[in-house]
Amino acid sequence: MVSPRTAWQCCLYSLSKRKSNPMLLAMLIVLLVYLDSILSPIRAFLSAYQVPINGVGLYPYLLADREFVMFCGIALLMLFSDCPFMDEAQQSVILRSGQLNWIWGQIGYILLGCLLLLAGIFLLVCAFLLPYVELSAQWGKAMNTLIQTNTASRFYLMTEFFSPIQQAFQPLPALFAGLALRWACFSACVLLMFFVNLITRSKAGALAALTILIMDYVVEVTMPKRYSILSPSTLARLDILAMGESAYYPDALAGVAVVAMFFLLSLCLVLLAHKRRDMTDMMIRD
Repeated sequence: MVSPRTAWQCCLYSLSKRKSNPMLLAMLIVLLVYLDSILSPIRAFLSAYQVPINGVGLYPYLLADREFVMFCGIALLMLFSDCPFMDEAQQSVILRSGQLNWIWGQIGYILLGCLLLLAGIFLLVCAFLLPYVELSAQWGKAMNTLIQTNTASRFYLMTEFFSPIQQAFQPLPALFAGLALRWACFSACVLLMFFVNLITRSKAGALAALTILIMDYVVEVTMPKRYSILSPSTLARLDILAMGESAYYPDALAGVAVVAMFFLLSLCLVLLAHKRRDMTDMMIRD
């Protein structure tokens, strides 16, 4: 039986060890350099017009941008590159807590880590745009200008501002929907990486997770758009779901179902894998 308290303690233990991981600093540097490159034109636009931008409304558009998602995904894979997190200390943790509690603790750690990463990026975006940022339940003048005019191209903004998102959502629902979709997709990618690394006893899981992330580019550039149903990363984009059913994309319900199924499949694979592997035996042999 799973003990929620013990599993939570395993999750917190893994989270506490993350701050000493050198990959955390490398991930932060990658994010800061990239955020500076994409947010500097937005900041120049805000400075020229002397208007604040709604951070709540901007973030869903960033989460719908393929390049932004790719860089965030790479940062995520860097952060969890050592999964399934097996070191000398974890052996005693598994023996004390039990293998099932430990595996649920690692799952919780991955889910919480992905959520914290997305929340941290949101805070970094707001910090980069200070003092021209506000938090509001309305889209605001700056967002309306970027979405409804060609101002974004005149300032060479790298982010595309799709009108279907604004037409289908208010900022707060757009933020929560965009975060939920991207969190589910990112979490599933890390769980898949966890599973492959666990089964193969290698780092091949990073390649599997990266394949899922780049499928968005492959579908958009090299394949007919109707094949987007095969790409969870594409269907986790809020602009795709906001368009509704068309000749190219499935309806919103089907898109959400694909992302949810990918998440549940990755979760089930991890749970099945632990039954086929003795974690402490693997660490002893390694």
